[in-house]
Amino acid sequence: MEKIEKESSGSHLRNTDDMGDNISDSVPGKWIADLFSPTFDMEAVIRAAKDDGEIDTKINRWNALDAENIQQIYQKVRLMNLLDEEIQRQNCERQGLTVSRKTTELDVQQSQEMDLSNDPKRSTETTLLSRHGRSGGNFEKPDGNDEQQNSVIWDSEELGVLRKVFRSAKDEISDLKVKLRETEERNKYLENTVKKLEYAVEKSNVQLTEANKANGRLKIHCDNLQHQLDHSSAKLDTVTDMWKEIDMEKNKMMKDMHEMRVAYDKDQLLLKNTNLRLESEIREKERAVDVAVQNTELKYKTQLINLHEQLKKQTDDFCKAEQAYSVTSKSLKQLRHHFSSLPLNNIIPPNSVIEDEVPHVDHIS
Repeated sequence: MEKIEKESSGSHLRNTDDMGDNISDSVPGKWIADLFSPTFDMEAVIRAAKDDGEIDTKINRWNALDAENIQQIYQKVRLMNLLDEEIQRQNCERQGLTVSRKTTELDVQQSQEMDLSNDPKRSTETTLLSRHGRSGGNFEKPDGNDEQQNSVIWDSEELGVLRKVFRSAKDEISDLKVKLRETEERNKYLENTVKKLEYAVEKSNVQLTEANKANGRLKIHCDNLQHQLDHSSAKLDTVTDMWKEIDMEKNKMMKDMHEMRVAYDKDQLLLKNTNLRLESEIREKERAVDVAVQNTELKYKTQLINLHEQLKKQTDDFCKAEQAYSVTSKSLKQLRHHFSSLPLNNIIPPNSVIEDEVPHVDHIS
């Protein structure tokens, strides 16, 4: 029995440490229900509470059991702790150990437990603290009469009830925390969505205002365009009238052009006849020119023959003169050689001849 209580105490301590964590088991508390058959069906109570209506997003304090029953269970647990502490104290006295310090700490814990005994919401936590204190041996010795009257031993059904209650409360709190987080996230999302929508509405209002202003400007622009359209229509009517006048002028010009074309054809025919006459006259002129050219060529050819004869005659005369010149030149050279071989000192004084006088002699004369 003591082993079962220690396991229950350890299980309660582990559950207290894991109170804020997420639920790890797919079906919490199933192994406890398999080992111990609970005397109080906590799941039925939770289902009944859920069937009554939707649970609010805020975590509401909900008593798993009646306050009187929880207080009775607490008293039983406290008495069990006192009994265990008495046994441990006796063992310590046999070994010669002092427990005065432990007794003082036990008084403080008992005073705290008495303050919390009237609070049924914290009964489970107090039970866990009492079991933890029992393992350390920090309780004073209970009175003999109270021990005999209130000493009880828990059975497996009561332990199963406590485990089941604690598991169910833990699961419910975890579920509510999850729902609370989801609701808070949803609220934040909705707040952000509302802010975005408000911003979009403000932006749409600004755009609507700008659109109204733009529509006003477009209305003015449309009126101006209508005025321009009327003005352009009037211009178009004027241009249409001008086109009609232009068509009339065009027809008149076509008639004039036809008359001018007939006159042009006549002029072309006259020009062709004139060209034929001119060509015949040109051919006659060319024939006359050819005859004159032939006569002139014959005349100049005759003169050229005469000139060739005169040139031949002059050439013969020149050859004769050249021969005479060569004979005279040879004679002069011989004379010069003859005179140059003579001594000059006997003929003329020195320095009287400065240059050769032979080139100055006129051989022809």
